[in-house]
Amino acid sequence: MDEIDRNAKIELAAEAHAGAVRVGGYDLFDYSSYPGEEPPHVVRDRYGKAVFRSDDQAAAETEFERLTRRHEFGAVVDALDASQDLKAKAAQNQTLRDIWDAEVRAEQMIWLGALGGEPSDTLTAFCEDTFDGTPLHKSFDALPRLKILGRDASDTPEDIAAAMIHMFSDDRNAGLIVQAATPMFRYFGPDFTGAQFGWGNVYLEWIYAASIENLGPALIAWANGMHEKDRAKAQEKAKGKMA
Repeated sequence: MDEIDRNAKIELAAEAHAGAVRVGGYDLFDYSSYPGEEPPHVVRDRYGKAVFRSDDQAAAETEFERLTRRHEFGAVVDALDASQDLKAKAAQNQTLRDIWDAEVRAEQMIWLGALGGEPSDTLTAFCEDTFDGTPLHKSFDALPRLKILGRDASDTPEDIAAAMIHMFSDDRNAGLIVQAATPMFRYFGPDFTGAQFGWGNVYLEWIYAASIENLGPALIAWANGMHEKDRAKAQEKAKGKMA
């Protein structure tokens, strides 16, 4: 019997054999009733390929059970991964909606771990805006290394930028610095819930985020804080008119 006829006979036997056990991704077959087909105990994958053969039925059953457990564990892991992916995507979508609702955007961005070579215009602009005596946003409390820069009055923005490159270029987890922007809100109404705004008049401020995952929440928190200040100003102005 040539190999093609032999394989064909085995496949037909596999389809007709009433004793086949199907669990998960593997099948266990006993070809003992087919003389000449050795070894008789065969484990096949879901595509019909023989992955294990043995003269020992117990050995075949043990291998079948091992492969089945591995298959079932993999299915559980895949399901968990899919669930986590859906949850992650849902969270990302919610963050994007929250960013939209907060009327905030990132005008410029500096990934500290990617710094290198000559200072970019964005990095220099950050140094010009930040190391002129202006207090850093409170988010920079999470980046205390930055506060040691610019103490020498003779340091130029270019000097500070070069120092930042030296300080952060090898730290891939240093985070991001972003120039956040949001419109100035003019609140009105009895409860100050209505607001007029436009992107022609905006607040700009550099803020820090520890990672790209934290960037959205950091932008939202900053914008909401600015809007609450606008609301407080409107309330104070209304009180002044009533006095």
